[in-house]
Amino acid sequence: LIRRQRQMCIRDSRAEKEAMVPEAEWFLKTLEKLGAEKTGSDKYKNLPCKAENGKVSYPLLTGKTLHQEIAELAHEGKTGELKGLLKNFHRDFFQSRRIMDYRTKEFCEVFGKYPGRTDYECVCPANVDLICSNIFMGESQNQIIDYEWMFDFPVPVNFIMWRLIHELYTHIPELPQLIHEDLSLIHI
Repeated sequence: LIRRQRQMCIRDSRAEKEAMVPEAEWFLKTLEKLGAEKTGSDKYKNLPCKAENGKVSYPLLTGKTLHQEIAELAHEGKTGELKGLLKNFHRDFFQSRRIMDYRTKEFCEVFGKYPGRTDYECVCPANVDLICSNIFMGESQNQIIDYEWMFDFPVPVNFIMWRLIHELYTHIPELPQLIHEDLSLIHI
């Protein structure tokens, strides 16, 4: 485990990531490949990056993140629009979801064993760090940044959505007052 952590040791700055140790340079090449992969949605794509000399660089993005848009709607008390935005994201981003048994050997190695249901809607590949501050909204296409936590095995969509919504509740103070424990957001 320590060796793997060392192999993923990178410094993250605004538009660049740098290997902190030589063993982490392979991980930067992996990021370059992930940036070129499809997300499973026509409306969202990973922000491509270029890996060279122990660093990856990204184009600088401008515009609002999905987090900023949701925070503005929450501040204005526009609950219906906020829920609609999340529902549209769920529909558009998880187009390729399908019901499958996610409890693969790889899943259990990363997340542990869970003896529960096997009929969750899943996506593969899965970005488990898909939070609203990592999604830049564009007019025709949206960009996903920070896709380091991509897995090549099925992950339940509900888990990814729970993380995304939990992060919103943690960072937007108005949200708990507007949407009281609305678990339907997770099952959008």
